[in-house]
Amino acid sequence: MEIRLAVLGNTINDLTDIKARIELLRTYRDWVRKFFKNLIIRLGGKNEWYDVKKSIPDYYDYNMNISNRKCINELNNILNGINMNIDDLELLLEIKGESNDAFYKNWQKIEKAKEGLTKKFPDNMEKYKNLLQKLFDASGT
Repeated sequence: MEIRLAVLGNTINDLTDIKARIELLRTYRDWVRKFFKNLIIRLGGKNEWYDVKKSIPDYYDYNMNISNRKCINELNNILNGINMNIDDLELLLEIKGESNDAFYKNWQKIEKAKEGLTKKFPDNMEKYKNLLQKLFDASGT
């Protein structure tokens, strides 16, 4: 009986943590997205953002000095103006990645997604089950 109570307690703690994580991501993901959209505009566009995104792994993964790159200088100027730095940007990218992992399962294989349709949906979501099946049927997958 004690083991069951311990397992139940751990499960409740895990679910509480998951709920808090999802709530945090749901609350802030749109703000993070808006921040990056504005940052891309301030950098000069998607090409400049692409250069930044190519440079960041050089800094973190390979310990390279990227401070002399034009895109990083511009990024640092923008970030300094809003009391942020590249480490803050990296954390925002992590939040964005966490959010994508939690809410967008782009990597999910079609078989896995279809398998989910064979399981019971929560009562308030059951109305979507047939529609989602039609979606897969219509796409020919």
